[in-house]
Amino acid sequence: MKTLLIHLRNKILLCFLFTLTLFSTSCNTSKNLNCDDVQALKFAFLPKGLNSAKAISDCEGILSYIPNVMDTIITDQKTICRFTKLVNDLAESENQVNEDYRIICLIFIKDSKNPKRICFGEGWLINFEGVIMKDDANLFNFLDTLLYNEINVLND
Repeated sequence: MKTLLIHLRNKILLCFLFTLTLFSTSCNTSKNLNCDDVQALKFAFLPKGLNSAKAISDCEGILSYIPNVMDTIITDQKTICRFTKLVNDLAESENQVNEDYRIICLIFIKDSKNPKRICFGEGWLINFEGVIMKDDANLFNFLDTLLYNEINVLND
């Protein structure tokens, strides 16, 4: 009888491990991007220095600031690859932060119905697919040039 219970317990344990393994591989949480698979980057962003009445704690809240919100779509592969490299180099943060977003980027991937989402504060705060990442000066400088300097040149 004792041998039967041990055998049954081992089978249950094996089923549990199999289910856990199956679940973890089917729910790939990898945030790495392959620049060759990215079709476009769509940014919506607020002008620098815009003083909102309260912190924008939800990325989509940026869109409620019409007519101030600006947007652009990037399809240049060189720019996309530079952006994806900077995003792939990000590390997860363990610090709690007050969320106040100013930029939302939808990353459109080939053969995917749902774009990936990354949100930024003004010079600090990165949220990639719901995970707060460590701030990266190189990425913020890249965004500053891409969104504010180049867009202003196009609008002048």
